[in-house]
Amino acid sequence: MKTREFFFNLPEHLIAQNTTLVRGSTRLLILDRRAEGVRHARIDNLAGLLDPGTVLVLNDTRVRKARLFGTARATGGKVEFLLLEETAPGRWKTLASKARKQHAGKRFIFPDRREAVIV
Repeated sequence: MKTREFFFNLPEHLIAQNTTLVRGSTRLLILDRRAEGVRHARIDNLAGLLDPGTVLVLNDTRVRKARLFGTARATGGKVEFLLLEETAPGRWKTLASKARKQHAGKRFIFPDRREAVIV
């Protein structure tokens, strides 16, 4: 399985920007493989939707605005960077689109005129 198989286009206007005002009212999309269909519910119905013995793993990580778009200085190609962890002041561990084409020493310019180099 390749990571590109998990990619899908999600329009910007469909990405939640804020939490819901009423706790538990968040919408939930359910893929029902037995019935071969999709149905809708709310997160406050989750407990009743799970079979006994189901293991539920929760992700409580915080999300920060960490997506940057850079332009390769040498080629002008556009690359998306996702900042993961600051390892030292001004130095970040990142994920990059077109990762196989990125290599140490490659320079990028960002919209605010800052420059970065892959190390």
